[in-house]
Amino acid sequence: LGKDYIILRKEFWDVPEKGINEEVKDVLITFGGGGLIGLEDKISNLLRNKFGLNVTVVNPENKLRASEMLLLMLKSDLCISAGGQTTYELARVGVPTIGICFARNQLDNLVYGNEIGYLNFVGWFDEVNLLDRISDTIEKIDFSMREKMHTIGKKTINGQGVKNIIKTLQK
Repeated sequence: LGKDYIILRKEFWDVPEKGINEEVKDVLITFGGGGLIGLEDKISNLLRNKFGLNVTVVNPENKLRASEMLLLMLKSDLCISAGGQTTYELARVGVPTIGICFARNQLDNLVYGNEIGYLNFVGWFDEVNLLDRISDTIEKIDFSMREKMHTIGKKTINGQGVKNIIKTLQK
């Protein structure tokens, strides 16, 4: 039915305003249930060693509640994410995002987010030059670009999907 009917967890229906910092300092990595710990480690090392960034990795072992995930998103200057449901939550919060595809059913989410501008899709998880693409993308995402990604994400995903579905069903 489109972006106005995206179902988000209740914690993401109404979110506090997120500020965009001048510099990227805190990065969140989350690949959902399909994450690869080896890839998470490689990306974490790249971010820490090349860019001196603080990195938080969320994977299935963490078992975070939605409210805890929201707090991490609000704190993060940038996220590196798989292309599942979390991309919509990141857009709702307004977190500038670098997207990586792990499965065919994620591709449409990533292509759409990239086309309208709330994320940068850098490729598939198993591509040989993925770390270079991530590095290049981090170097080019400046403050104004991150502000733009933030604004587009918040305008695109309004968090009212469940309410819109209920209204439609009641009609």
